[in-house]
Amino acid sequence: QNEMRKIMWDLMRADAYVADFIMKDSTRNQKTESAILYEKIFEIYATSRETFKRSLAFYESRPDLFKAISDSLRSDERKALEYPAEKKPEPDTTLRKIKLNKKLIEKKP
Repeated sequence: QNEMRKIMWDLMRADAYVADFIMKDSTRNQKTESAILYEKIFEIYATSRETFKRSLAFYESRPDLFKAISDSLRSDERKALEYPAEKKPEPDTTLRKIKLNKKLIEKKP
């Protein structure tokens, strides 16, 4: 169940990537681009499109299990939306600390 959720999450992210970035080039076909990414995802999880479809059909036939996956995906999506796209970088104070420590050492009698 957890593996299925991960695959479905990555497929959703692939669709979002195609829609948001690749489709800006209007000469490309959205279904073709998604299919290319799907195959890469299936490779990563050492599965195939056919195996995924059979697993999906199984989960769809078991609403209790499918609901658990759907709920997890919604939770993952909420977390992803809440996470800031860019975190404000923390200022690097390492050099300043080194300089201060060096000054303190030099001032000691």
